[in-house]
Amino acid sequence: MVAVVDKVWATDITYFSTQRGILYLVAIVDLFFRDVLSWRLPTSLDTEFAHDALEIVLESGHYLDVFYFDQGCQFISTETMARL
Repeated sequence: MVAVVDKVWATDITYFSTQRGILYLVAIVDLFFRDVLSWRLPTSLDTEFAHDALEIVLESGHYLDVFYFDQGCQFISTETMARL
């Protein structure tokens, strides 16, 4: 598949420790430009932060054809899948 601007996005979650505890980072990236379209830095792994990151991108007028993500529960929640 050939990536074209604003058509193929990817996302994943990583985490890191701070003096105040663990923080999780989710980022949605346009694979054509490798630009970060949206990101969130929550303190827990609930599903809401992944949905919020997606909503920010979609509300800004971006549209996609393919959204690549792993099978983590944050991305396959009913709320997120319904929005896609």
